[in-house]
Amino acid sequence: LPNRVSTVEREVFYDCSSLARITLPEGVCSIGDSAFSGCSSLKHIALPNSVTAIGERAFLGCSSLACITIPEGVPRLEVWVFSECSSLEEVTLPDSVTSIRTGAFSDCTSLQFISLPDSVTWMGTSVFSGCSCLEQITIPDGVPWIGDDAFAECSSLTSVTLPDSVTSIG
Repeated sequence: LPNRVSTVEREVFYDCSSLARITLPEGVCSIGDSAFSGCSSLKHIALPNSVTAIGERAFLGCSSLACITIPEGVPRLEVWVFSECSSLEEVTLPDSVTSIRTGAFSDCTSLQFISLPDSVTWMGTSVFSGCSCLEQITIPDGVPWIGDDAFAECSSLTSVTLPDSVTSIG
């Protein structure tokens, strides 16, 4: 993409099933809803540090994506943002993330472990549902409740560490 691009608009690469790699230039601030949704061959995308917003379903169904690093400055992971990324094994979340919305990582069937930063204070429903390889998770202190179906169908889950701040589960 050209260096002058500041926004990757809504659905701009939607269902581009042969797109395997893309480099976003420094200066891109936002990625629109469903921008890369359905890009089933996308294996690599480097998000520049300038990104501060990632839209709903931005990477839904990117089934070849194996790792992602969210830049510092992104405050929340929107609904279904990485849902159905079945090859996703590694996610790096910055301290700026305070909210993980509904279904953000649902059906990421290769995700075994994720480290949630202490800054997270809100987790939506079905956040990790269908993550059949997820083995353990520690919920940060400050999260008051765990939404419905948060860990539904997480058949490999052997350890969940909950802080004293949790007052409601499901």
